[in-house]
Amino acid sequence: MKRTVFILLTFLFPLTLSAQEIRDMDIRVEVAQNGSATVTTDWDVTVTSGTEWYIPVGNLGPMKVTSLKVSEDGKTFVDEGFNWDSGRSLEQKKRRSGLVRKTDGVELCWGQGSLGDHKWRSVVKMTGLVQGMTDFDGFNFQFVNTQMVAGPQHVKVTIVNKTGGPEWTSADTKVWAFGFKGSIYVIDGAVVAETNRPMKKSNHVTLMVRFDKGMFAPEVTKNSSFAAMEKTAKKGSSYNILSDTKAWGPYLLGAGILALLIWILGAFTTGNKYRKKLFGTRKIEGWCRDVPLDGNLFAAYYVVDSSRRFYLDGNKYTRNVMGAVFLKWMLEGKVSIRPGRTKKRIRMVLQENRAFDNPVEEELYEMCVDAAGRDLILEPREFKRWSRRHYTYIQNWPYQARGKGRSFLLRKGFIDKRDRGTEKGFGPMKEVIEFKHFLEDFTILNQRAIPEVHLWNQYLIYATLFGIADKVSRQMQKSYPVDFAKYSQDHLFEGFSVAALTFLVQKLAEAAVRAASTQAARESGEGGSSSVGGGGGHSGGGVGGGSR
Repeated sequence: MKRTVFILLTFLFPLTLSAQEIRDMDIRVEVAQNGSATVTTDWDVTVTSGTEWYIPVGNLGPMKVTSLKVSEDGKTFVDEGFNWDSGRSLEQKKRRSGLVRKTDGVELCWGQGSLGDHKWRSVVKMTGLVQGMTDFDGFNFQFVNTQMVAGPQHVKVTIVNKTGGPEWTSADTKVWAFGFKGSIYVIDGAVVAETNRPMKKSNHVTLMVRFDKGMFAPEVTKNSSFAAMEKTAKKGSSYNILSDTKAWGPYLLGAGILALLIWILGAFTTGNKYRKKLFGTRKIEGWCRDVPLDGNLFAAYYVVDSSRRFYLDGNKYTRNVMGAVFLKWMLEGKVSIRPGRTKKRIRMVLQENRAFDNPVEEELYEMCVDAAGRDLILEPREFKRWSRRHYTYIQNWPYQARGKGRSFLLRKGFIDKRDRGTEKGFGPMKEVIEFKHFLEDFTILNQRAIPEVHLWNQYLIYATLFGIADKVSRQMQKSYPVDFAKYSQDHLFEGFSVAALTFLVQKLAEAAVRAASTQAARESGEGGSSSVGGGGGHSGGGVGGGSR
């Protein structure tokens, strides 16, 4: 009997290990004035096989990797330099690290020590990251390889200015990102790129950064232009969509529009409007009167923003969620309202050092405070002007909001790490769309008891998220005139009715988002969404990496 149990456990034991995973890579790149760099990566992984972790860094050309330091739990591994021997056992490599020379670069190697979860920190020193060119200085470097043992679920790369000179700005530092879905910006004097969904094994993280002359004194120079490197990197990328379209002119444009219209018309006619991978179906026809997802506004934003099979207005829900947060602050008393010169203007009165439990809301509030200036009274034209100057903040904020919502859904088990809905999550996430249906047809409540008035705040906040707040407020007034009149009086802000309030907060958000989008479109290389394609001609990186 004991022998049988032992054999059974022997076969079942491997199943208890989780799958090979790279949950997170947080990469910090400190760049010195001579172009050298220190690249620190915090790894969060699960290993299920192999004896060592390795990362190929090839295509180095005149660049050099000079050292590798690895630590775990605050303990630094023994550094074997360029004498690493991959032929040893798991135990022999434990808490040891080293480098292997290759024809075009090196391999970074360290012992895994044991199977299971690990949080390592690797520190790589290299020369020649920023190189001097005939027109600009810069680089096109692959920081995360394609075809690693598992696609990283999240990657963030922060490139930090350690030159001793002025901080980088979008005026002197241009940025592009390739190989993943996410964003790249110049923020607070640093370049920040981040994925907004799990990477596939075929993805990579390649960043191209251009600096004006005089910001660096590069040790490595070459007799070629950044413009030539940029042209190579952009081949096959979404950055070249407009220029590629010009070649074929109206033929591609006309065919594309026709195909899109036919597809959209068919989807609307049949009701197949939603993404099956998220909801388990393309049709959602019911309604739900309860606020969905435990009242988590950003989770609802993630769902509704991800729900569509096509995108006619990419900024729609970005504007809506920002307006919903503004309205939430007003109804919660975090801001007050003053009328402007006319009833079509609104001014938000803020407070310094306002505490928030939610860092995403706090980030937006701090932007509003900065835009408002000393008097802490935010007017639409001030926010619009500020958004034009700081458009990277406005464009990055929705990614933070989506990320907050995604984390909630992952924690609840409603989506998996590939952003697909689960059996557990199909129902709760469909309720987001069903709640939207309920708000769109508020007259259905005439058949039932009047909803508790304290829920009307939530109804209006979510109606703002869905872009139907004006319709819902009018329907509330029509269906329940006495109750709505009292509710409006209780929530009157310096002469603004509830209906006018919902309209005006949306306009405040819309002005900011449009100003940011317009400015971003005017300036090439100043940040925004990454391109999944392109990135050719890069230095660094390679193919593969992980356990072996």
